[in-house]
Amino acid sequence: MLGGRFAMSIVQEPGRLEPVMSLGTGEPVMSLGTGAPVERVAAPRRTDPARVELNRPWPEVSSETTWLPELPVAVRVDRPADGRAVGALVIVPPFGQERVVAFRTLRVLALQAARHGFVVVSPDLPGDGDSPAPAEAPFPAQWPAAAEAAVRYARAAVPGRPVHAIGLRVGACIAAALPGYRRERRILWEPISGQEAAQRLRRMRRRAIDVPLVDGGDELAGRLLTPAEVAAFEALTLPAEPAPAAAAPQGPEQVVRVESDRAAAALLATCPPHVAAVPYGWIADLVESLPTGAATPVGELPVRATALVAPGVEETLMVLGPRRCRAVLTRAIRHDATASGGDPVAVLAFTATGTELATGPGDLWAAQARRRAPYGVVSIRADRSGLGDSLDPDVASGVVPYTEEAAQDCADLIRAARRVAGAAPVLAVGVCAGPWCLMRGAELAPPTAILSVNQAHWAPESWYYDDDVVARWHGTSKGPAVAAAPRRESPLVVVRRAALTRLPQLALLRHPKDARDRVGRMLRRVPREVSLYLVTGGWESVLFRAKGGGWHGRGRRPRLRWTVEPILDHGAVAARSRHIVAGHIDAVLADWGLLTSPPEGVPERGPGTSGVRQGRGGADQ
Repeated sequence: MLGGRFAMSIVQEPGRLEPVMSLGTGEPVMSLGTGAPVERVAAPRRTDPARVELNRPWPEVSSETTWLPELPVAVRVDRPADGRAVGALVIVPPFGQERVVAFRTLRVLALQAARHGFVVVSPDLPGDGDSPAPAEAPFPAQWPAAAEAAVRYARAAVPGRPVHAIGLRVGACIAAALPGYRRERRILWEPISGQEAAQRLRRMRRRAIDVPLVDGGDELAGRLLTPAEVAAFEALTLPAEPAPAAAAPQGPEQVVRVESDRAAAALLATCPPHVAAVPYGWIADLVESLPTGAATPVGELPVRATALVAPGVEETLMVLGPRRCRAVLTRAIRHDATASGGDPVAVLAFTATGTELATGPGDLWAAQARRRAPYGVVSIRADRSGLGDSLDPDVASGVVPYTEEAAQDCADLIRAARRVAGAAPVLAVGVCAGPWCLMRGAELAPPTAILSVNQAHWAPESWYYDDDVVARWHGTSKGPAVAAAPRRESPLVVVRRAALTRLPQLALLRHPKDARDRVGRMLRRVPREVSLYLVTGGWESVLFRAKGGGWHGRGRRPRLRWTVEPILDHGAVAARSRHIVAGHIDAVLADWGLLTSPPEGVPERGPGTSGVRQGRGGADQ
């Protein structure tokens, strides 16, 4: 049990989703990096764990989400459902795009370890994922203290039993330095230093994404870092010599695990997210290698639903729908004045991107939610079934996001946003497969508008997306190609691309089944009162025209605006692409007459100005 004073009340306010934990004491604590006192809200005792309990794919494992009691660090806690544990495990993830790619593997690892009797704590390191970056120092410098706080949290659950740690990739640098005791193990899985991780993420960004780099920082795959943040990241190092059990009788044992199958190891964290494979055999070996103690009851742990994530901004961890998908509510602190006098001026409903996470591409959804909250904009970002914390651990590879369950999850997200909004408008935002799920969800719960970014598939029937379609579009039979150097294109490829650009319907001739994937069929499923803002990159625009989208973009459907952004990459992995998406969110809010803080780094020309032609009816094409 962690010390300190606790206060918790259940309150119900008009327009709230449901009763929300109201936390209070405001006692000062020490900040991560500087030792300066900061205000925080003390954690409540574990009074209503069902409030943040996630879906349970395995009845023998109970999962929940919480903030650490000491710091605004979001963690997932998986434990044996019978309340007895043989030890604990802390999982330290890699950074940035590698964390996104490896998330399924580490999630399955956590659930498998919990199934074998361990309490597993999986933190999002500060500045990555849902954990905010502290303002007082570069966020990579805060990772060791955050990981140590996660170890203390885990140790409180299993007093007298071993607390192990597994660090993947650059996470191994953090795991190796964690303090511990004899019979505790620190497994460094595919370890690389911060300098090597930065080099590989730069290489991945430059070789895989044909979008110009931005100025004023160091752009890695999925993230843009300042020079100070890069220096702190590259300062992460691995131990020169791991400490075996015999050489460290008073401390933890270090085990370096480097897989012999390098092609399979590349699918852990260094491939496109949809290609990532979960190595079930390796996970079983890792879990079986962890020393255990006696199975005794799990200690009581505090569950903290709400945390201060930015000045005047709080976030509440929650679940949505019957499948209990993880979600995060972002808003200004209630006693702060906002542009609407306390009521939201608008609500943003963000869904997970493609087959990835609810934090958005490069954590864009989290950043946008926090930046806009002081101006009266409330945001909710949520997972969908089969993704993120809601994945099925038995079939975690080859996830197909186009499902009826995903559409229903988005309907639950929109309903929650509408309850929060009251009379305010609701904008649902998604990238890749996210807009498909939002448009299908709009049949059940229509928002005010949908911002669809780089939607490629338009067949509204979920049965359409069978294994053949997914394998062909994802190229899973060819394996990952992110790390490959760009090759010189043959004249035939150049001619083919030019022909497809001029006559995009030719793209349908090679795969006749795609002729049934038509824009109009999907649009007929969306209520006509819902405004649609469609933003497509270069190749997605070709697909959109090939599937009949040009007719609708020229005014056949009211309340539809189509904008072409030639330098927008599909997953918004490039920083410039994320700036474009943020600018379009701002443009929709401006259409509603709302004044909000513009995102940092948006080009001065604003969104929708590159490669855009005016179509009939005033719609952008």
